[in-house]
Amino acid sequence: MLVLVGLATLTVVHVSGPQDWTRIELTRSLALRGSVQVPADLPIDKSIYGGHTYADKAPGMSVLALPAFEVERALGVAKPRSKWDGEGDLSVWGLRLGAGGILFLLSVWLV
Repeated sequence: MLVLVGLATLTVVHVSGPQDWTRIELTRSLALRGSVQVPADLPIDKSIYGGHTYADKAPGMSVLALPAFEVERALGVAKPRSKWDGEGDLSVWGLRLGAGGILFLLSVWLV
């Protein structure tokens, strides 16, 4: 049953959007610079304070995505937002899977 739930829910590659942009840029900033500041060129979902740009999302999911980002970076498949495929990028899917998908399957198993 766990395999069927995983196949039904985790194999879908969604189109990336503003939620992904903000969260993954925060993950990139944490991993690459050790900072919570994000690039100023984010089109939406950002906060500006004291001349610095920050994600306007809670950092929990971004922190959970750090191991998946480091794996992608080690494999050489981590891409900046400007190089994402707008129709569903596999790099973004991998980060989603690493951050929430594994925990989702664990939750299903516990239930």
